[in-house]
Amino acid sequence: MIEYNEIFKKMKKIIPLLLLLIVFLPSFAIDIVSTSASQVIGGLNVNVKTFEVEGFNLLSSDFSIEDSIINLSICYSKDGTLAYTNLEHDFFIPLINSGNYTINVDIVLSSFQSTICDSSVVTNTASTTAEYTSLSVNSFEDSERDSFSIYPNPASTKVNLDLEKVFYKRIYLLDSFGRVVRSFDELHKKNIEFDISDLNDGIYFIVIEADNRVFYKKLLKK
Repeated sequence: MIEYNEIFKKMKKIIPLLLLLIVFLPSFAIDIVSTSASQVIGGLNVNVKTFEVEGFNLLSSDFSIEDSIINLSICYSKDGTLAYTNLEHDFFIPLINSGNYTINVDIVLSSFQSTICDSSVVTNTASTTAEYTSLSVNSFEDSERDSFSIYPNPASTKVNLDLEKVFYKRIYLLDSFGRVVRSFDELHKKNIEFDISDLNDGIYFIVIEADNRVFYKKLLKK
């Protein structure tokens, strides 16, 4: 009887701790800790911080824009490890129109060790807002298609830029997450050739920073 009483006393101490642990555990395999957005060259950079109960890999991201609403979907795949980790990723959203934007972020979990996103089930969401100011919206829209040329596009090794019609300050090559993978500061050149053979296949953005506007075009690496 004494042993049972001792066990009962110990359990009374342990149960509240277990309840606290359950309460503070994330409700999903991946919880969004915070989201924020800020203006960068040619659009918004959306920063997403997550807490993972188990190990996950970032597979892909996709976005859509309707008026002032941006829907960003981020897909992860479980990699089989057991770890409590905090992750942080940045995602580039190219924009033309100035305005106040609401960014809705959805987390999608793909199959175990998947290499492509094979799910559309949303497991966690978050929202944030940000303002984007285009330096010259009208000029951008009127002249963007003729501002500069990219060839070939798609490309696999070499890319050429024809810059005869634009006076630029800097040129950036961004990946789909808005990270700068190349930068050029060659104001005297109207034709630039650079190598992309070391880059992964996918969508990139060539961004031209001029005195009073920003131009960008998509580049497909394949």
